[in-house]
Amino acid sequence: MDYKTAIRENTNKPQLSFTELAQIIAGLSGNERPDGRMEIDGNNLDKILKSFLGNDGSTAAWFHYNNPEVQAKINWYYDVNEGAGYFTIK
Repeated sequence: MDYKTAIRENTNKPQLSFTELAQIIAGLSGNERPDGRMEIDGNNLDKILKSFLGNDGSTAAWFHYNNPEVQAKINWYYDVNEGAGYFTIK
């Protein structure tokens, strides 16, 4: 699957947070729960992120997501049109 294109087709937003990006990926490639919500396990999400962000881009996204101290100082977002992740200073 071409995830960059599929993500672009599933949002009108120019930028996505890690959580928003993960939700779209779960909708595309996850499993449906009994309550109708979609979910994806971390290993599969990581494989998919690496497929279009590369190893370094995926590591950067996870690093930001898993570190509240980092989140307090910098933002991470996925640029939908460029298909890449970026850090910005708060």
